Amino acid sequence: MKRLMLRSPVAVTKAFVLSPLPAIATVWLCGVVASAATGDFHIVIALLLVPWTLLFGALLSAILEVIVVAPLVAGLRRYQWRWINRVSVAILGFATGALPVAAIVALSPTGGGTPFPSDSLLVAAFGLAGIVGAETFALIATEPVGD
Repeated sequence: MKRLMLRSPVAVTKAFVLSPLPAIATVWLCGVVASAATGDFHIVIALLLVPWTLLFGALLSAILEVIVVAPLVAGLRRYQWRWINRVSVAILGFATGALPVAAIVALSPTGGGTPFPSDSLLVAAFGLAGIVGAETFALIATEPVGD
């Protein structure tokens, strides 16, 4: 597995700005698919959720980038960790996306009013969005080197 090295600071900045967009789209699309699977799909409601998803998704992504991604990027730039590769990026992305949602689900009362038929599917959707966002960040901000 090839390890990853950071590209220029401009590429890293682009990654910070652009990587949340596919992750947010993944959450929205998972919600649309889940609501269609349960028979509750309405195109108007799905379209009305786009600005809400963008607003709160961008806010959540910014918080997670400051708490999780920025320290990892600083560590990778300084120490050139060998364990950072595509697989570890996917694992970190899933954990970053799924764990906060799993904690919220565990602490909240039942019946959250989401389009997902179960809480585990909600957590899985955010985990998938974390993978998409992390891999997008890695594609923009890093390049594979070595063996």
